[in-house]
Amino acid sequence: MPKISIIIPTYNRADLLPRAINSVLNQTFKDFELFIVDDGSTDNTKEVVNLFVKKDNRIKYIYQKNSGGAANPKNNAIKYCSGKYIAYLDHDDEWFPTKLEKQYNLFEQSTNKKLGMVSCNVLIINEKEKINGVHKMSKYHKLEDLLLSGNEYAFSNSSMMIDRSIVDIVGTRDENLKIFEDLDFTIRLALAGYDLDFVDETLVKYYIDANNFSKDFKRASPDYEKFIKKHEQLLKKYPKILAVYYRHLGTMYLLADEKLKARKAFVNSIHLKPSIRNMITVLCALFGKRVYIFLLSLKKKGSLI
Repeated sequence: MPKISIIIPTYNRADLLPRAINSVLNQTFKDFELFIVDDGSTDNTKEVVNLFVKKDNRIKYIYQKNSGGAANPKNNAIKYCSGKYIAYLDHDDEWFPTKLEKQYNLFEQSTNKKLGMVSCNVLIINEKEKINGVHKMSKYHKLEDLLLSGNEYAFSNSSMMIDRSIVDIVGTRDENLKIFEDLDFTIRLALAGYDLDFVDETLVKYYIDANNFSKDFKRASPDYEKFIKKHEQLLKKYPKILAVYYRHLGTMYLLADEKLKARKAFVNSIHLKPSIRNMITVLCALFGKRVYIFLLSLKKKGSLI
């Protein structure tokens, strides 16, 4: 029985999938099984995966009809996992070689019997293979830490390793959420009384696809709004944080060229936390995406506070 079960959900990314698979095979920790769940791909994903399957019996290929989101293939794979821990990897991301080893050691050496998830820092790579920055995760250990961070990306799927046993208690991924089911799962884990811990090192590369920039926001915005509504009663206990979430939602709608929905979200943010920054976002919504991106560029250059 392997110590770690790895799940890679994939859909029509046969061109990038080998990068993710190779990053698993290059791990210094070797005692794992890898499930690649093909969510109804119409490209040559099956052929690409079979080349790896023939060379390594730790790799298993599962094909299913398209479900329209990442939650279902992850839930499907859980049924086959026999490892003590489960790690997730998105098909277009990759791991640094010591990712599994360091997270496994943290789990095994911890004296915290309520430790449910271990994560790590994530390197953000843009479409030009340039580094955009690092999402640091090491300060979020409790539910309140996560919420007060106001960072909906604090737990990326590819950085997660969880204790297999908690799935039976917390439940599987919410299939009504097509995108933010990883953050939703983390919050449910924390609400169930489990703690979070982190390897304070950058062990994951997360790739941004700028070619699908507007398309991704059109797809993600309604899902993020659904996530906020699902946890709104909890978030209302932290009005300043809920304001941040609504501001993020407004930004996403704005970048998806949906100005009316963006304004509504920004107004909700202002009602919860009146501030100059929130006022500026509403003004941005009046003029659209181009003005917002221009103002954002000024902020990054230090010209706009």
